[in-house]
Amino acid sequence: MLTHLQGVCYTRTSLMPLILLLSLVLSAFSTLIALPIRSPSQLTSRPEVTIDLPHVSDVPTSTPEVPPVLEPLPVSREQYEAALNRPAVNSLDSLASTTYLGLEIHWKEFDAFFPYVTLGLALPEVPEIERVREANTFTRTARLTIARVLNRAGKDVYDKKSSFEESPFDGLDFQPIQELPGYAEAERQVHVQKGVKEADIHSIEGQVILDLPVNVRPIEFTPSEVGMTKTQASSTVSLIAVNDSEYEFQFTGDARNFIRFFGYDATGRRVPIASHTADFAEVQEHTAPLFVTFSEPVARVKMFIAEDILTKTYPFHLVVGK
Repeated sequence: MLTHLQGVCYTRTSLMPLILLLSLVLSAFSTLIALPIRSPSQLTSRPEVTIDLPHVSDVPTSTPEVPPVLEPLPVSREQYEAALNRPAVNSLDSLASTTYLGLEIHWKEFDAFFPYVTLGLALPEVPEIERVREANTFTRTARLTIARVLNRAGKDVYDKKSSFEESPFDGLDFQPIQELPGYAEAERQVHVQKGVKEADIHSIEGQVILDLPVNVRPIEFTPSEVGMTKTQASSTVSLIAVNDSEYEFQFTGDARNFIRFFGYDATGRRVPIASHTADFAEVQEHTAPLFVTFSEPVARVKMFIAEDILTKTYPFHLVVGK
């Protein structure tokens, strides 16, 4: 039989010495690799030192602590108003002169295809906001909308058609400011038309909108309550069906009033949510189905619903460089 290698013809018999020689070379090379490489000073005889390494399972591992997901607490209109009436932030490193009443461009980034400017703002921390801003919510608590971005010639260069200017990209995710307890900060990328440069921008107009849930309280259902209807403030909820860990509800009311789901097993342990959906076409008074699936069957489901929504709007007109 013939073996072809790179266009050269060899017989199997002629290959045998070559294969044997190659095996001997590889064996010798492997032995050399296994030998420790020592300097001349290390060639003197030394006692062997053995180090006992712990078993892999004995090595302590540190897992980062995951903060618990907290149930929302009722916050009144008066509590929100009192918090938001705190004095404005006058200076904070790169967030100089940023408040909910006057924004400043504090960080600028541009991309050749999707140019944008990043707005940063700070405002007094909203009471218990961390309990309602989790990913399980269907609506955003805070957002920043843009009316116009004017260039030096007075032309509006705001890219209104950018998909990055639609919800949820207009949302604000406020985080506490460690250096200034009681205040929170957020930023938002505002997209402008292609070709616009930083030096072209003269002013930006828009508003910060806060939709704050008032007096959030739970409605609780067990699997045996299929067909039951319960009411919280102006919202009504019916349990339509239960299939193992899947629940279907019907919600009637302002979609913004629905905050989030919580599920618990028979011991009271919170069970994570695997998925949830809502058919809220618009934020208005209507009836919509709600679906939630937990990672395992639960003994009870809590739906947290707000009594009302307090909307606070803060318009701004930012002139760049002032």
